Amino acid sequence: MWSAVAELSGKQLHTIIDIAQRSPKATTDMASFRARILGVFGNVAGFDITPPSESMLQELWERYRSTLSSF
Repeated sequence: MWSAVAELSGKQLHTIIDIAQRSPKATTDMASFRARILGVFGNVAGFDITPPSESMLQELWERYRSTLSSF
């Protein structure tokens, strides 16, 4: 299912991982982004708990980060 997550746009990632938090602020560093994305998608029933590759996380982070100026 990580391949499906990899297809999300930066805005979709923002909506999913930031709005899921009690204080929906944008994530500003890679470590926080990693923790949030694993936390959100790790809670999906039936989702593979094996984390995505570091290169996939980096790609998602770059896509997410490119949308931060619009929020």
